[in-house]
Amino acid sequence: MQLKIPAILILWILFNSCNSEIVSENDLKEMNLHGNVKSLKELSYTAIIEFGEIKKGVKGRENPWNKDGYIIFNNSGNKIIEYTYTAEDFPNTSRVFKYGVNGEITEMNWYAQDSILLNKWVYKYDNEGNMVEENSIQSGDSLSTKTTYKYNEKGYVVEENFYASDGSHGSKRTFRYNLKGNNVEEICYDKDGNFDEKFIYKYDRNGNKIKFSCYIVYETLNREATYKYDNKDNIAEWSYHESYDNYNKKHTYKYTFDKQNNWIVQVVYINEIPKFIIERKIEYY
Repeated sequence: MQLKIPAILILWILFNSCNSEIVSENDLKEMNLHGNVKSLKELSYTAIIEFGEIKKGVKGRENPWNKDGYIIFNNSGNKIIEYTYTAEDFPNTSRVFKYGVNGEITEMNWYAQDSILLNKWVYKYDNEGNMVEENSIQSGDSLSTKTTYKYNEKGYVVEENFYASDGSHGSKRTFRYNLKGNNVEEICYDKDGNFDEKFIYKYDRNGNKIKFSCYIVYETLNREATYKYDNKDNIAEWSYHESYDNYNKKHTYKYTFDKQNNWIVQVVYINEIPKFIIERKIEYY
């Protein structure tokens, strides 16, 4: 029997990452943040109901891989440092970002709580400014993994290849786009070149992803999700379905906004029941 957790983890990564669509102008746009944001602190709690009101309970999130944290941005709207927090709201790990003269990311360093370097990523670009290589380097300067990227004439990633530390080919992904530059198809292959999975994406007029479908061997639908958004392009609802065991899950979100139209409170409902409250503290330049 297949496990639910890895499938949902993959879904979360696919939704929250930029994948291989048009690269956003900066991290603020990627995160749908408005105004000249200087920093963002995000803390999460379980939701409890007391006398008919939804209130904060103990610290907690639905997904352990999605951490509380604190992000500092530069004047260009890109991250310069990102902390993750422990359950007690103390900084745990941090990622430090470095950029080139054109604003492209050139290096990211990942540190433990005691400032020991755990890993770093170094990025290389071609003459057109396209990222063509990503090297993951463990502490001690030993190459861990390498990812290379190929582009079409419009500057969209059409192929991604993953290599192990010994240089052997690990896996490959290919991408196809619609006329607006949105990634509509992604095919994954294993290290031997065999088909692994295929992802199909659909979008609304604003370029928001509204449907995700995953197909496995013999084009069998494995899992899918649909997404709805509010008038500020924040996720308002997503529904998840696994075909192989008829597993269903629905998330809905309600928000409170600041004067810049950035949400500062998010209430997460799972199958219509309030489960989590996410609070943000946003500082502006």
